Amino acid sequence: MSRQIWMFPRNKRRMPPLETALILRAMVVASELGNIWGGEQKKQNKFSQILEEYGLKKGGNQRDENSGGPRTYESQMSLLGLLFKDKEGKLNLTQAGEDLVAFNNTAKPFEYQVLKAQFPSAYSMSKGVGLDKNIKIRPFIFLLKLANDEELNGLADKDMVVPVVFGKDANCFEICKKLIQKLRIDGVESVIPDDETIRTSKTSNNSYEQRLSDIHDIANTFKNILESSGLASLRVVDGQTRVFPRHDIIEKISEIDALPFVDFVNLPKEQATLQYGKRFGANRDTRRTFMPAKAPELLSSSGLIYRRFLDEVSLPVSQAEINEFAETMSDEFKIKREQVMNALEPILINTDQYTGSKLLDVSRGGVITAMAFEKSVEKIFKLDFGFETEWTGRTHRKKTGGYMDVFVVETGRNLCGIIDTKSMKTYDLPTQDMGKVITNYIDAASELYGSRNLELKFVAYISHLIGSGAATRAKEIYDRKKVPISLISAYGLNTMRENYLYKNNSSLVTNALSKDPVNLIL
Repeated sequence: MSRQIWMFPRNKRRMPPLETALILRAMVVASELGNIWGGEQKKQNKFSQILEEYGLKKGGNQRDENSGGPRTYESQMSLLGLLFKDKEGKLNLTQAGEDLVAFNNTAKPFEYQVLKAQFPSAYSMSKGVGLDKNIKIRPFIFLLKLANDEELNGLADKDMVVPVVFGKDANCFEICKKLIQKLRIDGVESVIPDDETIRTSKTSNNSYEQRLSDIHDIANTFKNILESSGLASLRVVDGQTRVFPRHDIIEKISEIDALPFVDFVNLPKEQATLQYGKRFGANRDTRRTFMPAKAPELLSSSGLIYRRFLDEVSLPVSQAEINEFAETMSDEFKIKREQVMNALEPILINTDQYTGSKLLDVSRGGVITAMAFEKSVEKIFKLDFGFETEWTGRTHRKKTGGYMDVFVVETGRNLCGIIDTKSMKTYDLPTQDMGKVITNYIDAASELYGSRNLELKFVAYISHLIGSGAATRAKEIYDRKKVPISLISAYGLNTMRENYLYKNNSSLVTNALSKDPVNLIL
């Protein structure tokens, strides 16, 4: 007799989008881009070791050298339409799986696949599961619809045993609803029969209580997937913790539920799985290769967040920027703010050290890091030194020419300065740059004053290192324009940052940068 109750692989009871993407990456690496997996226990054991190393599963010696754990991960990914195994036993990624491996807006494709998950599927029809092919349902959508029903008012763990047993297709909604209401009054034994419908090949000799326990376990797994994927939230109702659909997911549920089921029964398995794993909006999968060209980098979840922060946020960092980054990560990966902040803790505790190190890197990177260098300098003058600042290097000027990269204002004395950043190993203030500051930049600065009555007190050039001839040319600029020139290396700027006297003391910084006709801070 075919299995009559739902099933979900239970090696991971929770599947957060980010963690799932990282596990999928580990499968790609362990299988050597999918080439070696089926029947290769050593490769599957390597996969388990990778998961432990990057904090994606608990460590410890494997109790069974031929553990099926990695194969169960494969089953999970297959059920959600993220990968498939071809006739040669090689792993292949669907479009959705490809998006997760590439961290392409990770949560959205994952949510889409969870909602699309269906029976029958390659997983449900496999020998180890053998679910009745006549059961035609999208289990997660069915659960969310029940949870959204006003009369049911959410679903508790024990409520979910009803659809696990009686959810055969979408037409079973009312039947399941009534049985859930009866279960809440009379208990689970009043609705779950002690008969063949709840027996499986693995529980056929178990007692009724043991089979009920197995069904509860399956229901709990479905609940955990809904919660950890971000599709549902938990609320306490009448002393019970219940699942409710995320407020913005209701419309998406209806949209996906209107899609036709993939015909796993009649289509070739590979063709059906490629349809099943199509990314949102794709009409068909026209790819010729189903794995990345090279192995993706392996990271822990905290390592990825840490890397993204350093790549995307210029240092020093304000609290507003930290909050914005945490919100972006929470939304993109459906993780809690607490997880983001824990990942950033090493940086936030040692922000001065990281800021200094990042400044040195971007100060010499050339065109690739030029914009990052401009932003870092602007933020140092704002957050470390206490100036009002404006990033002006990319600002369009109506007249001929442009502005220096950063405009700073010392509000207490109505003094200001203009700063040009030069991302290169050594800057010697070439003749071309002399011409720009003499004929354009100094005079153009007044256009940035607005209605303020400001005095331009200094011009500064900042680069990784300052060349030996720069001071002579800086003196020529001063002689022509009578504005003090400062030549600052990234190391010199870091020294100023580390000096507590300059912390939020824009007047002292202004004095240092305008003390002499030419000021060398190296």
